[in-house]
Amino acid sequence: QGPMGPPGTGTGVETYNTVSDNLKSWDYVFNYTGSDLTSIDYNQGASTITKQFNYVDGQLISVVLSGDVPSGISLTKLFTYSGQNLSAISYL
Repeated sequence: QGPMGPPGTGTGVETYNTVSDNLKSWDYVFNYTGSDLTSIDYNQGASTITKQFNYVDGQLISVVLSGDVPSGISLTKLFTYSGQNLSAISYL
């Protein structure tokens, strides 16, 4: 298990967002490539979690959590587009 304890029993959206929301109280550093936010590194004590932002042709296609995260939860938030419009969000 990571520093946040056991995962919840809900769906991927609940567990991913629970971890992501809990990071708000951690120290963090934003990382950019040009004007694109590419990752955020979160630190609390000896624990580190990275939130990686992935783009294709300027569109955000996924956000991936890695590092000291709880096991057994969805770690990837995927974005699907219809043209330029966001059409779906799913979790892996």
